[in-house]
Amino acid sequence: MTIEKEESNIAFIDAQNLRKTLLNHNTTLDFYKFREYLRKRFNAKRAVVFLGWAKWLREDYKYYYRAGFEIEFKDAIPYIDHGRRVMKANVDIDMAVSVLGEHYGEYDKAIIVTGDGDF
Repeated sequence: MTIEKEESNIAFIDAQNLRKTLLNHNTTLDFYKFREYLRKRFNAKRAVVFLGWAKWLREDYKYYYRAGFEIEFKDAIPYIDHGRRVMKANVDIDMAVSVLGEHYGEYDKAIIVTGDGDF
């Protein structure tokens, strides 16, 4: 008799790109329901959100955490875009390094959630 091992998957979420996509589509996402969906549909034992640190977003960070997400921060860097000062963290690179580096071997499958085609 063979006992099958239950998969232990991790979801990796590029929160910056996801947020931008949601804004572009004029919609929102209930992260409590999203976390449950990841758990049920993909057997994601863990879900890690990657985002840039900005103190005015502290309430958002608390929301992710309460919804069951782990958070990995990257320092946001200011730059000028069309004459406007904006902050950007480029978390997709850190996320890729994390998936293939520090978290490699901790999961059977990686679920990648992003809002662009970088991956």
